[in-house]
Amino acid sequence: MTNLRHLLLRFIYDLQPFNLKGDAKITSQGSLPISCIIPTFDRWKELDTILSCLALQNLSKEHFEVVVVEDGATDEVRNCCKKYEQALDIQLIHTENVNHCIGALRNRALEQSRGDLLLFLDDDTQIYQTDFLQLLTDNFISNPDIDCVQISGRADRCFIKGRYGYLDKFSFAARCVAYRRGKIADIGGFVDALKSYEDIELSIRFILSGGEIFPNGNLVYFHPPLYFKSYDKTITNGLAFLSLFHRYTFILWIVCYLNALRFLPLLLSPSIKHRQWGNISAGFVIAPIYKLFKRIDFFYR
Repeated sequence: MTNLRHLLLRFIYDLQPFNLKGDAKITSQGSLPISCIIPTFDRWKELDTILSCLALQNLSKEHFEVVVVEDGATDEVRNCCKKYEQALDIQLIHTENVNHCIGALRNRALEQSRGDLLLFLDDDTQIYQTDFLQLLTDNFISNPDIDCVQISGRADRCFIKGRYGYLDKFSFAARCVAYRRGKIADIGGFVDALKSYEDIELSIRFILSGGEIFPNGNLVYFHPPLYFKSYDKTITNGLAFLSLFHRYTFILWIVCYLNALRFLPLLLSPSIKHRQWGNISAGFVIAPIYKLFKRIDFFYR
């Protein structure tokens, strides 16, 4: 499924192509049907929930693996993973020091993964369909031309407060999205240095490479809602995007930047949901100002 924005990006790329490779070095073929890749940092309770969801899948444990990559190394995460060693084919990777480079974390997990399909999850994602992995695998098998399955997302707190009753339904966000391994190998996975925005950045190169997308509304995941109490997260996204200036051609970078600003008018909306989207664009406006005043480290902590 291709929309006008994707066609525009590909048109610009065809005029001024550049190297689409990220920083991961992975083979194009795996030895398992699917890998579930989960980065985590200091949230072992949330991690326990998603691991319990995966342990309840009706797909045999011989047909999928779970790769957990931790930013740093804690006993809590180690013990949490050990708890599921019998129920899951699980491996834990950790870094020596905490660096908050989510791009590098996901790449480390990619390089250790064995799945022909790659399901990217956040540690606070929740999946309640016990046939989720089987249906996802079948989706790729029955649609050999697709390279990515976008999964329907729902906010997990909408029954508590009305403001939480939203989440973008289909997204490239790595809280729950699946790709073919071969396509991710072609574009070299993620950019190591990105501390945020790494999943959307990967999707830009995926689109430029001609990747085909299939939004699947029959598969559902739950995730904390898109709700920002401050501008810290959105400014970090903006700073991450600024760092891509020398990776992209100038025209493509400008078009992507303008696209990120498209929600700015929503800051004036009476809807909390719409103002949250406006906050995303505001972060891209504020980020260059903070970069100018050399306050990047404050927002990257």
